[in-house]
Amino acid sequence: MLNNEAISYLMNVAMNNGVGVEFMHLSPTTPPATNAKTRLIVMNSNWHNRDDLPIQFAHELGHIFNNDDSQSCLYFSPSRNGIEGRANKTGIALLMKPYLESKEKEEVSSADFITKFHLPLLFEDIVIDEMNKFYT
Repeated sequence: MLNNEAISYLMNVAMNNGVGVEFMHLSPTTPPATNAKTRLIVMNSNWHNRDDLPIQFAHELGHIFNNDDSQSCLYFSPSRNGIEGRANKTGIALLMKPYLESKEKEEVSSADFITKFHLPLLFEDIVIDEMNKFYT
């Protein structure tokens, strides 16, 4: 699965769930943001590392699907804890299905998923758990 395919997949997920998504040309270091109350995600099409976009997008969808209550915008963070950690876990789960469906079972590895979606290694146990859920 290429990153463009992942973005297309996530756009369909968003549309099918009544989530608005706007790609804007912002500063290369401005992270994406979500307003869970209005179900709107703003993605930065000028982000300095385009390989980050699928996990950022999936993470932002995670905030909405987790019904995160926020008085302000929520921003992507590579955390394992709290509201950000839950959004990361949901984001990984969202990317897992199309990733696994695009590969033969023998080709699947947590290291490949982590590399492909530009994740920190600290998420490896979450990736492995989500892979196991898919195959059980």
